This record gives sequence, structure tokens and C-alpha cells, in this order.
Amino acid sequence: PSGIAPFTVTFDQAHDKFKVWIKKGWFHPSKLKQIARADHIHGIYIPAWTYDALSNSDWSGQAGYYYYVTQSYTENGQTKTRQVRKVRWKQRSGSFKSSFDDILVSASKGLKQSYLGGLKPFKLGESINFLPELLVGWESEVYNIEVDQGYSIAKIEMDARNRTKASSALGGDTQRFLSVTSKYSNQTFKLLLLPVWMASYTFKGKEYSFTVNGQTGKVYGKKPISAV
Repeated sequence: PSGIAPFTVTFDQAHDKFKVWIKKGWFHPSKLKQIARADHIHGIYIPAWTYDALSNSDWSGQAGYYYYVTQSYTENGQTKTRQVRKVRWKQRSGSFKSSFDDILVSASKGLKQSYLGGLKPFKLGESINFLPELLVGWESEVYNIEVDQGYSIAKIEMDARNRTKASSALGGDTQRFLSVTSKYSNQTFKLLLLPVWMASYTFKGKEYSFTVNGQTGKVYGKKPISAV
């Protein structure tokens, strides 16, 4: 690892977060907050890749602009009018540059990307240089996702951001045929260890996961949905 983000949220704080979180939300079984208990909350350093890159993107598409025309029609023998919406299409294209910094991808098979996304943001700027002795007394996981596999995931996010940027540039009231082609360069990566409190709880024989960002205290987890 290049760096490690130390825990600032304590065990007691993480446990309190669970007790508050389990009582919140709609459409969950009414007995959930009485029955659910967090088992074996433990702190673990999760490996994650961060990626930086530059991109040059070309885009094209059609922006649609609404306008209205008056249309006559007959109803019950009477002539009436109504406003009918039409679309005027305009072909547009352009290009732009983007810079991506610290696109975060889970390198752990124990913490899915969706959970890592739910716990973001992490304070990556507060990471310090990795020293093995910093792991004394803590669990830690060796990365299971290779750097090229992680980059494929990061590229999906970068592509999505570029598409959003192109859509904004295209404008209009509606759009169609938006095409974005991006070329990436200057890719770099780092492996970091991120602090996460993890636990599971059981409700009616089924296990659910619960996590807390060990830096910010942000909570992310899954709850059962009431059948009613």
C-alpha cells in the first residue's frame, strides 16, 4: 500500500451508529429495531485502488427544443383548439478535456463496490504513508482485485462522468443520439488501506450487512423490507 487512512471513529461510536440507523427509514418491519442486534462489530482496513487520469472527449448528438402549435379538432359537433407540443431538433457536436482525481475502487471481495460507494467520501487527503506497525491490533485485508480489473471499474465511472458533461454541453429540452468518444492518458494509481467498521445482524434467520466509514462515521447497510 502507498498509504493508510487511520481510524478516527471508535468502536463505541460505531455501535451507537448502528442503534440509531436500525430505527430509521420507511417500509421496514416494525419489530426490526427491537429484534435486530449487531454481532461482532469489528474494524478492518479495506484495500482500495485510486486512479487518476486525463481524457479528451469528442461528442455529438441532437438537442430537441419544444415548441407548441395550435391544432383544431371537432368534439360533439363543436370546433375546438388545443396546444400540441412539437420538437425541433438541432445537430450539435464538440469536444472537451477532463481531469480525474482519486476515482475510488474497492480492491476487496469482502466489501463490494456498492458498499464502498455508499460510504464515500473518504478523506483521502488525510492518508499517511503506510507502515506495517500501523496495523497492529487491527484486521486488514490483502487486495483481491487486480489493478487492471479495478481500472476497468474506474473507467466506467469516468465514462459516465464524461457522458454527463457531454449531455450538459448538448443542452436542449430533450436529447437523442448522444455519442461520446473518450481517449484517456496519464493514468496513475495508488493502493490505499481505508478504515471500515463492519458488522452483520440477523432478522428472521437472514443475515444483513452493516458498515461505518471509520473516518467520517457515515453509515451504509441493508435492511429487510416489510412484506406489507
